[in-house]
Amino acid sequence: MKLYDENLNYIKTIVSILKPKPDPQILKTFQPEINWAIFQNNSIIISFEEDYELQVFNAQGELSKKIIKEHEPVKITEEDVKRRVRRVPENRKLVVPKYFPAVHSITTDDKGRIFVHTYEKAGEGKYYNDVFNSEGRYIAKVALKDRLQVWKKSKLYTIEEDEDGYQYVKRYKVTWKI
Repeated sequence: MKLYDENLNYIKTIVSILKPKPDPQILKTFQPEINWAIFQNNSIIISFEEDYELQVFNAQGELSKKIIKEHEPVKITEEDVKRRVRRVPENRKLVVPKYFPAVHSITTDDKGRIFVHTYEKAGEGKYYNDVFNSEGRYIAKVALKDRLQVWKKSKLYTIEEDEDGYQYVKRYKVTWKI
């Protein structure tokens, strides 16, 4: 991830991840991805490791905070593999790790809360999200549906699907008792 000024002049590299050139004969699934979200004061939160670590960079691209949480790794099941991999191309080997990465995705709300979507299942189509306050303190664990989520003005917007498969945006009013 690189930082540019308003005229798109390069300033510096914030995060660089060196990975070996992939072997075209190996199909790797469930690998950690770069997850990020825009945070308060034009800062950015990034997670890119298998571990549960969020790095917060300020608007100047300097590391200002790390949020690290202990977590119980979630095993990848045969059902998970079947859902993700339709078929393995001929002459390729499928490599599946034992556990999911710690972080699936990150979102934030306009109050500075950070929502870390995990792979921990909470029921049919629901996964646990860890909630942190703007200082990075853990405050709650909530079960949410596995759909795109936007938090704005104490409302949660999700994409849901009806019984016929049609998608729609649903808005929930959210009240925090913290």
